[in-house]
Amino acid sequence: MLNDNILLFELGTEELPISILENINLNLYKYLFFEFKKNRFIFSNIKVFITLRRISFLVYNLSYYQNIKLKYFNKKIYLNKKKYLKKIDNYKNNNNNKNIEELLINILNSVFLKLIKNNKVMRWGINNNLFFRPIINLLVMLNNKFLNIELFGVKSNNLLLGNKFTKKKYINIKNINNYIYLLKENNIYIIYKDRKNIIINSINKILYKNNFISNNLNNFINKVSWMVEYPVVLLCNFDYNFLSLPKDIVIFIISKYFCLPLYKTNNELINYFIVIINIKLNNYNNIILNYKKIIELELKEVKYLYLKDIKYPLISYLSKLNNIIFHKNLGTYLQKITRMLYLSKNILSNLFFLNLDINIIYKCLLLIKCDLVTFLGINFKQLKGLIGMNYYYYHCNDSLISNIIRDHYYSYKNINIYSILVSLIDKFDTFIGISIVENFCFLKKSNDPYGLKKISLLIIKILFNNNLYINIYIFIKNSLYLFKNKYFYVRKNIFLILNFIKNRFINYLLKLNYSKYIILSIINNNYYIKKFDFLDIKKRIEFILKIKNNLIFIKFINIYKRLKNILLKLNILKINIYININLLKKKEEIILFNYLIKLKKKYYLYLKFRKYNRLIKIFFISIKKIENFLNLLKINDKNILIKRNRIFLIKKIYNIFNRFIDFSYYY
Repeated sequence: MLNDNILLFELGTEELPISILENINLNLYKYLFFEFKKNRFIFSNIKVFITLRRISFLVYNLSYYQNIKLKYFNKKIYLNKKKYLKKIDNYKNNNNNKNIEELLINILNSVFLKLIKNNKVMRWGINNNLFFRPIINLLVMLNNKFLNIELFGVKSNNLLLGNKFTKKKYINIKNINNYIYLLKENNIYIIYKDRKNIIINSINKILYKNNFISNNLNNFINKVSWMVEYPVVLLCNFDYNFLSLPKDIVIFIISKYFCLPLYKTNNELINYFIVIINIKLNNYNNIILNYKKIIELELKEVKYLYLKDIKYPLISYLSKLNNIIFHKNLGTYLQKITRMLYLSKNILSNLFFLNLDINIIYKCLLLIKCDLVTFLGINFKQLKGLIGMNYYYYHCNDSLISNIIRDHYYSYKNINIYSILVSLIDKFDTFIGISIVENFCFLKKSNDPYGLKKISLLIIKILFNNNLYINIYIFIKNSLYLFKNKYFYVRKNIFLILNFIKNRFINYLLKLNYSKYIILSIINNNYYIKKFDFLDIKKRIEFILKIKNNLIFIKFINIYKRLKNILLKLNILKINIYININLLKKKEEIILFNYLIKLKKKYYLYLKFRKYNRLIKIFFISIKKIENFLNLLKINDKNILIKRNRIFLIKKIYNIFNRFIDFSYYY
């Protein structure tokens, strides 16, 4: 096997979106591994490097094989004959007459098509090529030889892309083994861990030297490490007087420019912050001064608007919400608040056991959107929630309601039940309102301009993760009733919305690694469709996972299958039935009928109060009773009325069990 074959690939681009860099890093290795294996290449290792301006990788000990007999052992592949390994330099495939350049073009095209799939891309160049950002440079080297390859309309050359902030825009490379070191010499740390360690060490030195502390340091470092190629950490400051502004607003403004706010050891915010830049200089005074000016300029504007707004209590802005349109077909924000107040009654009636103060919910619903019409809210929409929280606390000194006003935008991150419920009501009204726009068209199409999929997923997470028992079917029904057009309030539309949420919920459960057939056995059950309760579904799934390998459950499935087969043959699954007690003559059918009456009471009681663990006992007893009936008594009696009565008895038992799950999924 050849040990000196190394392939170097580097794609230089304009600044890539920071949000996708981590995903590219994770997926690129996976796609490369698959494509090289698929095209009959072997290699010892692949190293992937991602920065803001380049996507690159090294493939070590690259060779190929043809017509090799494979020997399988312990799921590992061993090559039987080394003579089939060819030198890549001389490779030419006799079957399809492709040389190494053509093969690599195919591999790279496949890899990058997968990489951009399901991502936001842009068109650039004469040929309208699709990629995350325009491509500046392409280099492909194999064993220190440059390969003539074209990708996305860009031809490869013998140059690496340099650091944007240095005079050297391109770097000559002659030896692949020097790739990482050569970039480092030219102010580019290609390895993510190296950049991260530099940032961590530099920040820790500053914190230790000045006796400062920082919050969310790990999140900041993880994000900013993708943003730079040569990280330099600087300490900056701003005018101390701006600390009179609310702490959250100051932190937001500093964080907006990817800077790290700093605190004293008692967690008190100070007028210092940390900046990460991407260039090595002899003097950083101008950069520090520029950051100081930018932050102070924004804080100055915020302070002016804040002092204007704070003269009046937050509730005084409520009437102005009638001047802001929520959506042209759905009315103003004041109308939205009116709908939310009505919906809150419906939710709280379902959650009576939580002993919530309804006045807190009503008060919060009146206040949560008021900051949108303040001077600061109009000019700094990103501060919504934070403005309302601080304005209310300033006048009323009530931390509970203040936090709810802020947190209803981020309910999945906190544990306050009032914030969770206010957020749920707000998101549900938005979801239903946008759903009905243009005759429910956005529920039927793949495009999602209003983010209905995201809103529905947030609703699911709120209910699922906070253990809230709420019937979504009734919730949708009551919400649709609030909109003026009577056409909306029909069964067809309720189920259209319910199915949209249901599909999102199934995808969410699959991502949590729940089994698909277990999920569908509950959700697709006809008896369950009007009682669509996320938490109840979760409980049923967990119960089934516990008992699915239990011998009692397996026997019960066989009995259920036997009952269903009988009913299918006779074609009476969908027929309404009743049992004539006077036609019950034999001992076995009388016993089964008496058991049926007891079963119905117990079974429905357990389902109502979600005591699913007790169902296993019912399954055990039912197996014996039904087996005795089917084995000792003939259903096909000469008397047609008796025969029909026995079939109806079976159907009744079948219907009772079907109210829990559709057991046919477990055959």
